[in-house]
Amino acid sequence: MKTKTFDCVSMKRQGAERVMKQLEGKSLPEQLEYWKKGTENLKNLQQKLRKAGGCH
Repeated sequence: MKTKTFDCVSMKRQGAERVMKQLEGKSLPEQLEYWKKGTENLKNLQQKLRKAGGCH
């Protein structure tokens, strides 16, 4: 029998809870700005990784 060292469902749920807490009480424009900044940060990270040869 294998021992689980990583539970992706648990990780997904924890991430969703964290986002819900960060967005709690924010207006729709504030929520949209949150997602816009997150998308920009992800794109910047992807570009850095590509330049460093980390992703293809």
